[in-house]
Amino acid sequence: MGNPRKNLKKLPAVAVICIAFMQANASYADALQSMANQRSSLPGSRAALMGGAFTAVADDSSASFYNPAGLSHIKENRLELSATSYRASELVYHETVNEDPFQERSEMIYPSFVGGTSKFGWLTLGYSFMSLDARNIYQQDNFQNISTVAGVTNSYSRTYQESSTYIWAGGSASIRLNDSLSFGSSFFYYQRNIKFTANEIISLNGGGIVNINDTLNTVNTGASNVSGVLWKKPLFALGLSVKTARATSDKSTLHIDRIEFSEGDTTPNHTSTTISHKALNELNPTTYNAGIAFKPTSWFLLSADAHLHEGVKSTYKLDGGQDLHTTLDYSIGTAIGGETLTVMAGYFTNNSMFKSPDPSFSGQPLWVNYIGKSFGLSWNFSGLRGQVGYVLQTGSGKAQIRSGDPDIQNVDGTVETVVVGGTVPL
Repeated sequence: MGNPRKNLKKLPAVAVICIAFMQANASYADALQSMANQRSSLPGSRAALMGGAFTAVADDSSASFYNPAGLSHIKENRLELSATSYRASELVYHETVNEDPFQERSEMIYPSFVGGTSKFGWLTLGYSFMSLDARNIYQQDNFQNISTVAGVTNSYSRTYQESSTYIWAGGSASIRLNDSLSFGSSFFYYQRNIKFTANEIISLNGGGIVNINDTLNTVNTGASNVSGVLWKKPLFALGLSVKTARATSDKSTLHIDRIEFSEGDTTPNHTSTTISHKALNELNPTTYNAGIAFKPTSWFLLSADAHLHEGVKSTYKLDGGQDLHTTLDYSIGTAIGGETLTVMAGYFTNNSMFKSPDPSFSGQPLWVNYIGKSFGLSWNFSGLRGQVGYVLQTGSGKAQIRSGDPDIQNVDGTVETVVVGGTVPL
């Protein structure tokens, strides 16, 4: 990879400043983070409000994602809807320009889970659609008086718009061997879409101007499978599941349009480039889930999960691709209450599968570890069943947002989700 500090010193000052905010670093950081942080979105309202500790619970349609074996323990045909009425996420990169922070904020309303089950004796079939990531960003940034040195950047402005989604859709089947033991498997089609446009204007001391327009369009598709086993007794339950995925098509096109006008020029220098950006090819780690649930009375449930995400090596490192490293997450959840009203709460981790940036190199991905907390209510009034609650993830980490610069910025992140869901017996 070489020593980027040494390479950086070879560049003239104007070049160092002009590349300092190459839009790719901030924009790709968001996209890569959604691949590295596997638990940014927890599908299913009840599962989300229990912190995702659902491998050994798995008693609604979202079991298709957590442990399909649990579908056999659902006692009725049903349709379940889980709508994320509001989701906001924010990343704050500290001391980015002249000790000023750089922020990225997304706000989105979208359906996080729709699923249902149909029972046929010892066989239960399920179907589900879920959104595992969604972002909608429109942001403008402006930095003034960056430097007074001749030929170096004086001001920098940026307008950025992004729309991104990551969806799974498919079917499940679960077989109940006896009153306690069941097996299940789900097969999904997945699709990740990332679209952004960015315009940057860099004004130089002495009259020069650089205008950069970036446009990215990414469509990644593939197939995923979740298979599991559940052993359930009235007092406690044990669950195991494995999630795997394989890409079928990764297409990412980046168009860069750059116009430079220096003092004394009569015509601007215009370059336009379109490349296949393989750094955003899908990374699909295998995840192993193990869970235990304890229910000593009809009004108290406690569950805990461990989630091991197996590392993946990128085959596109020369194009900016990054390895995912083996990472462990965990979840703890509880539900307290009767048939009519239940209080739910959860605590979980959402650790990055990237490593913390090494100051010896540049161009490394965003690394943020999150802690999540959830709280909500579920109710059943005359057959009208629903859930409402709030999930908050807060995290901190490191980044190298300035392209070509090995200096590391501290980063704080938050993800807030308001969850509303309901169940309709069929």
